[in-house]
Amino acid sequence: MTHTKSIQINTRFFAAIDALKQTGKIATKKEFCIKYNIDPGNLNRLKREPQRHFELAYLAYLVEGFGISAEWLLTGRGEMKEQNN
Repeated sequence: MTHTKSIQINTRFFAAIDALKQTGKIATKKEFCIKYNIDPGNLNRLKREPQRHFELAYLAYLVEGFGISAEWLLTGRGEMKEQNN
């Protein structure tokens, strides 16, 4: 069984994707998938089934590519966006 913290990280990951869509940083999840060579079906399954294995590189894409806070993604503390972005 997947640890509760892993599911929480998954939830924050998709909250960040939704925020990026709302702010126009990406148009769709599919655009994010294309940019980072992710199978969109895998990403959709991960959202529906948060206990599935989560590729850690997905978190790095948000941190490095969009200024999402690594601390927020991993712990839920602080703001979603890094202050200098």
